[in-house]
Amino acid sequence: MNIRKFSPSLSLGLKQIALVASIGIGATALDANAQVLTPKWQNTDITAGYRGIAYNPVTGNILVAQTTGNILRQSSLDGTSAGSNLDNTDVSVGTFVLSGVAVTKDGTIFACNYVTGAQSATPLKIYRWKNEDAVPELVTSLGTLPGATTDRFGAGLKVFTSATTTNLLIAGNATTSFLAVYSGEIWTFKQLTGDAQVMTPAGTFIDYNAPGFANRFRVVAKSRGSGGQLYNFDPTATSPISLTVAGNKTPMGGEWSFKANGITSHDYDPKTGLLGAITCTLQASSAFDYTNMIFSTTGGVASPVELSRVHMNATAADAGTAGGTTWGTDGRLYTFIPIAGAGLHAFDINAFLITAPESQTKVSGQDVVFASVFGGSALTYAWTKDGSPLSDSSKYSGTSSASLTVHNLTGADAGNYEVTATDANNGTAFASATLTMAPSKAWTGGGSDDNWSTAANWGGTALETFGDTAVFAGTTRMNPVMNASYDVSGFLFGGSAGAFNLTASPGNSLTLSGTLGNESAYLQTIAIPVVLNSPQTVDIVAPVSISGIVSGSGDLIKTGAGTLTLSGTNTLSGGINISGGTLAVLGGEAIPDDVTVTLGTGGVLSVDEAETIGALAGGASTVVLNEKLTIGGAGGTYTGGIAGAGDLEIATTGTQAINSASSYTGSTILTAGTLSANDSTTFGNGTGVLQFNGGTLFRGSQSVAQIFANPVMVSADSILAGNPTGGNRSVIFGAATITSTNGGALTVTNTAASGAGIFQVRLTHTSANSSAPIILGQGDFGSVELLLTNSATGTQVISGNISGNGKVIKNGTTTSRSATLSGNNSFSGGLEIRGGRVNFNHNNAAGTGVITVNSTAIALAATVSGINISNNVSLAANADPALFGGTSSSLELSGVISGADSASRLTRTHGGSGTVTLSGDNTFSGGVSVFSRTLALRHRNALGTGTLTIGDPTDVAASASVTISSVANLTGANAIANNVTVNTNFTVSASSANPIEFTGNLSLGVSGRGLTKTSTGVLTLSGSDNSYNGNTTVNAGALQVNGALTASPVTVAAAGTLRGTGVIYDSVTVNGTISPGANAVGTLTTGNQTWNGAGRYRWEMNDAIGGAGFGWDTISVQGALDITATSGSKFNIDIVSLEGSIVGYAANFDNSAIQSWTILTTTGGIFGFDPAAFNFVKTAFSNSVAGSFTLALDNNDQDLVLHFIPGMENFTLTGAGAGTFSGIANTSYTIQYTDSLNPINWQTLIVVQTDGDGLGSFADPGPMPDQRFYRITLP
Repeated sequence: MNIRKFSPSLSLGLKQIALVASIGIGATALDANAQVLTPKWQNTDITAGYRGIAYNPVTGNILVAQTTGNILRQSSLDGTSAGSNLDNTDVSVGTFVLSGVAVTKDGTIFACNYVTGAQSATPLKIYRWKNEDAVPELVTSLGTLPGATTDRFGAGLKVFTSATTTNLLIAGNATTSFLAVYSGEIWTFKQLTGDAQVMTPAGTFIDYNAPGFANRFRVVAKSRGSGGQLYNFDPTATSPISLTVAGNKTPMGGEWSFKANGITSHDYDPKTGLLGAITCTLQASSAFDYTNMIFSTTGGVASPVELSRVHMNATAADAGTAGGTTWGTDGRLYTFIPIAGAGLHAFDINAFLITAPESQTKVSGQDVVFASVFGGSALTYAWTKDGSPLSDSSKYSGTSSASLTVHNLTGADAGNYEVTATDANNGTAFASATLTMAPSKAWTGGGSDDNWSTAANWGGTALETFGDTAVFAGTTRMNPVMNASYDVSGFLFGGSAGAFNLTASPGNSLTLSGTLGNESAYLQTIAIPVVLNSPQTVDIVAPVSISGIVSGSGDLIKTGAGTLTLSGTNTLSGGINISGGTLAVLGGEAIPDDVTVTLGTGGVLSVDEAETIGALAGGASTVVLNEKLTIGGAGGTYTGGIAGAGDLEIATTGTQAINSASSYTGSTILTAGTLSANDSTTFGNGTGVLQFNGGTLFRGSQSVAQIFANPVMVSADSILAGNPTGGNRSVIFGAATITSTNGGALTVTNTAASGAGIFQVRLTHTSANSSAPIILGQGDFGSVELLLTNSATGTQVISGNISGNGKVIKNGTTTSRSATLSGNNSFSGGLEIRGGRVNFNHNNAAGTGVITVNSTAIALAATVSGINISNNVSLAANADPALFGGTSSSLELSGVISGADSASRLTRTHGGSGTVTLSGDNTFSGGVSVFSRTLALRHRNALGTGTLTIGDPTDVAASASVTISSVANLTGANAIANNVTVNTNFTVSASSANPIEFTGNLSLGVSGRGLTKTSTGVLTLSGSDNSYNGNTTVNAGALQVNGALTASPVTVAAAGTLRGTGVIYDSVTVNGTISPGANAVGTLTTGNQTWNGAGRYRWEMNDAIGGAGFGWDTISVQGALDITATSGSKFNIDIVSLEGSIVGYAANFDNSAIQSWTILTTTGGIFGFDPAAFNFVKTAFSNSVAGSFTLALDNNDQDLVLHFIPGMENFTLTGAGAGTFSGIANTSYTIQYTDSLNPINWQTLIVVQTDGDGLGSFADPGPMPDQRFYRITLP
């Protein structure tokens, strides 16, 4: 075995120089700042044919996975064998039988094979060994894998455990990495998603709980030919797991630019914050350089700091060979490069420097802090000054820590300060910094006046007008007067200073060429003009107020915890940087209108009077709006917070970005320019108004929906823009109101190219009211949507006009979450209803596009009358929207309604008493259900092609007052062909102008449910099997049965008419009119009939000899006729002559001859017949009548025959046995009588001759029985 041991590892201190290590088959030059990493030992026998590497914290062994299925055990002490290979019973199959290996804290071992995607014959397998001596278990086998056949799975394996779960991260290429969660012997899998750069050709994982990212993983992109990224993601997220760049360390330069095959392996040590990695870098056309590297990822460094490395060259044939990296709990880094001359390495990691302290210049009386950051474990620190050790005292603190503080400086404190960090192995790292003391003059106030020029006020030596540092200390002469102009290299209020008030005589100014500081405990007031010709710092721990004019081209840099107040009419043209403490502004002109204010970590800008600035930049800070702040220049990017009760106005010439959450309660006013907002932006705490006053709000290409709780006002034409490149993006307005003043419109614009993504504006408040005109989309840009979604029960009222080429979407889990569209809308992108209720309160409420219905929990309604929606409607699969009109309202859908499948349907629900009308040439096939109220029909295909269901079969009691009405002539070619299922009693209303015909069948749904006909028009039932079995009542107009009623009894009310040529199998009760035929003579067949007093038989004849049912009407009663009419309440026979099918002269009628017509036949007989119970109405008989019509029974009392007797009319009984009549003048008539109608036995009583006027009379001489019947015939 080829084991190489090396001298102890070098200390990685600040003063080390770059060296070249010659290890393996060659070496390359290092970067100038690279450190040499010396292996503790190296085993060059383990090279080709090996893949994964893991450290077992229980045994201290290094486990190396062999591609043929073995796992080697190597000692971590010297790299030699630690025993036989692990048992590999039943470990088989795969491109590599074993690839990744990982070990938990308790010594449980996991390993996986390496396969390509979409190969069910070669599944991805995960094995488990409970310890190094155990037999392997197959814990899962994934036979069907996502991706293409070239996608790889099992390239890397990491493990972490919690109290209840074991979590494995399995790396692959493309988007095939995923998290396997093992809990209670059950495995679940979450695929890891990310962009192409992250996962191509493979993503590899670091470790759990990276510093600053609790409960997250960090992922390094194994990205060929592009810049590297260090990503974070949360393994507890729902599937799929999305990578996030927030807080990541990116970009990575140098070796992290990932040329050729990039990083082949890496591992993170949470104890030291170190990242160990192996990179593969192309050095020439056919030469590659594998490199062991160590990086620091701690200390807030923007990019990982390379600490050390060792190179080994390889040929093109070796390129792409994967290596392995693992940290041991012993603090060592173990790496494996499977090429000749490389193999397995062990490295001891000593203390290392991350951030060195900075050299500083101070003046007497100040404190100074030297801060450093080191990496390593069990570190101790020691500080020296000019080589002499330091210990804590009144002068020094922190001498045994990484940061040293020197207090109350004097000239003697100048010098070199050095810190040494020592680890547990006595490895050291060190760094140093220099303290320089600047010359200064201190104010003593010993003079006879307050003038700066008096030398005695400065201890006897006057302050130079140029170059000195002015230090104000003590409490003597607290109102110094600057009686000349000065240019100072520093300006300090010392720790012993009282509260000074500095003024200047006219015409004098103070040029600040160094730091202004206040280390006292008091407010210091500077009423002096201050000139900044270069960037200068105000570093104060106590407040300073500058009321003099601040001018010059230099930046004003605010540091320290104290507050600086500016209250003059300042003219400085440089920027203002607040890196610590507070800058307060008063007077309204403390900051020039074009100056940029940049806030650093912890900085505060306090706006105490209304102020205008040019731009706001920086982050991790706070702006306090006690009054209004206007940003009126070019704008900047700000990521800090904003608090207070004042307003924020954006009136820029460019773009101001605010990418943070805020708590201010004032309004946000967009007057000009652009305000850019990202995922985290909020406009205060949501209570202040978001006012669109002519500016633009831009929402960039962030990853999540952006929520604004503020009420919104549109006071001038403004723009809401978004760039959803890479996916859909949303802005959510959660406020109760969006109002418009001065006619202002809000244009929603997608600035991305068409097809790049959808920009969506959402209104989510329970009762959001928007009166602002909204324009959705402009030009040829990407798609724009307006989403209306109630967070709870309530109604959103959108009364402003919506235009543009975008789409409107309605969401809602129940129909109690509604949106009312009442604007004169013209948007063309369509209305998509995904849930909830939409109230259409304007004929153009849905714009000009298609209405798409995508759910069952949907209602279409109107809450005002006269609404006609002409848009086409598309019903998605299984869609079943509810239709209803509110009280005193109506909704008509006149566009074409189509459906995606046989389950696409409509329902007229229980809610709302208003009428819903369907008038389109509809094609949907799922049918229509009417559970309550009125559904009106205006087209023969209004119901589509499915079944009309009357009533709710699951809640029959609630199905009340169902009415089907026609608002067009729906007969003949325009008849309704749909079948109907009857589950509840219902009404059909048809006016005279709008009759309705059903050619389909009205079928039995729920027994006992029937139909009531109302209104003056005709309802025609032409179906051959109308099987509903409830009562049919004709209250008004006509019921025309041309088909068959197989089970429903029919009652004809006084104002109703029953007619037709069909069959009614059940009984018919006539209180109104019965009229066989359909607009012509015909035969109507029924069951038992009852004729009640005041009822009518409209008997029509068009040919007196044409035959029953052809020349005249007849009724076929399959049963009995029961006549309950009496002489006191007669039944009317309306005798009507027809010419063809209209009232006119009947053919072949002879008024000079006796004629008879059978007008009704029975199979069960006629009961209660009384000739005196009938009244003959001839007003519609156009032929000349010189005689009388009478009724008689025939065919053994089973038929009813109408007789015409010429020459006799107006036969009236005037008393018992007496009567009068009129006939032909001077003509004889025979008076006959019978005392029984069953049987009838007519006998001649007397022959009477009429007089010259045709009048005749008779008297029966008796004796008179209880009853006697009379008739008159010609002799």
